[in-house]
Amino acid sequence: CSFCEDIDPEGMMQLLVRFHLAAFVETEEYYDRTVPQYFVPSVLKLFAGDPPSSIGVIMRATPLHITFSTKFVPPGYFTRFVATVAGFKACQLHFKNGIYRNLVSFQFGVGRKFDYITIAELPCAVQIDISRNVPESQEYTSFSKSCQDLLVVLDHSCKEVEECFDQNTLSSDTSSPDIHRKFQFLCQSSECHSSDDIHYLIDTEEGQTQNDPCSCEKVGVFRKLTEEEACWFPAVQHGVKAKRVLQREMVQISKEVSGSGELLAAQLEKLTKWQELLNDSNAKDKVLNLLFDWDRGGGERDQLVEHLRELNFITLAEKLASNKKDGRVTENHSNDHILEKR
Repeated sequence: CSFCEDIDPEGMMQLLVRFHLAAFVETEEYYDRTVPQYFVPSVLKLFAGDPPSSIGVIMRATPLHITFSTKFVPPGYFTRFVATVAGFKACQLHFKNGIYRNLVSFQFGVGRKFDYITIAELPCAVQIDISRNVPESQEYTSFSKSCQDLLVVLDHSCKEVEECFDQNTLSSDTSSPDIHRKFQFLCQSSECHSSDDIHYLIDTEEGQTQNDPCSCEKVGVFRKLTEEEACWFPAVQHGVKAKRVLQREMVQISKEVSGSGELLAAQLEKLTKWQELLNDSNAKDKVLNLLFDWDRGGGERDQLVEHLRELNFITLAEKLASNKKDGRVTENHSNDHILEKR
C-alpha cells in the first residue's frame, strides 16, 4: 500500500515496537554496534519438540501460569507479552534453549549473574519457568529474590500489553469482553500425588509470605509451602512489632477456643467459611483453618485480641496482645533496576 511505501524499514520497526509486536534488543551472538537489533516473535517458527533440557539445574521454582478469564490465551497476547519482556535490560534472549514463536528462553538478571527463564504458550495459559544452575552464593542475588524480581517484570509486561489492547480497541466496540488475567502457581505438594493433575495454590495474591500456610485447589487443607513454591514469595524479617498473628500462635489459640468455633467465626465475620469447613471432611482442625483463612485475608493481631476479649477469653487475649517480639514485615527491596528498559 502507498502508506507502507512511505515508511522506511526503521520507521516500520518503531511502529511494531509501539504496538508491542517487536522489541529493541542487544544480543551477544549477533551483536553489531552499527545495526539496531529487533526481536519480532510473530515471524518465528513454532516449537514442537521436547522441552528444553534441565541438565545442571540446581534450583527451580514451581511453574507460574498466567491464566485468563477467557479460559484461553487471547489471540496476539503471547507474542506481544514476550516482546515486552524482551525489552527489559534484565532479560537477555537465550539462544541455547531456543527462540520460537510459542516458546522463548531468556537469561534473567543484572550484570553477568543470570538465572534462566522459559516462557511458553499453552492452550489455556502462559507458563513461566525459572531455574538456576549454580549454588546459592553471596555473589548472586538470592534465588527467591530473583523470582520476586521476575514477578515484577512479568506484571509490568502484562500491564503494558493490556494497555496496548485497550488503547487500540474502539470505544464503541462492545463485542470484545473485558479480559482478566491472574498469576497462579502450580501446586507441588506430594500429598496431591498425581503429577498429571495440574492445579494451583489458592489465595496467594495478597500478602503471601514464605512462612504463611497455603492450600491448593485439590486438597483444601492448609500446609507449609514447598521449597519450589516458597521461592516466589518474600521472607519475613524478625525483631519488629508484629501486626499479624504468628502461625504458632494460631495453633495455640485454636486449641484453647476449639469448643467455640462458631462464635469465633461470627466475630471474625467468617460464618460462611466456617460452614464450608464443617462440610469438608479433609479439614481436620477446623478452627485452625478458620484462623488461617482470616489471617490470609489481612486480619491483624489487635483485631483478634478484641474478638477474644468479647468472647471472654481474657487471659488468651492478654497473652496475644503482649507477644509482639516477632515480626511479619516482609523484605523490602527496590525493583527500580529490574524495570530499566533498553
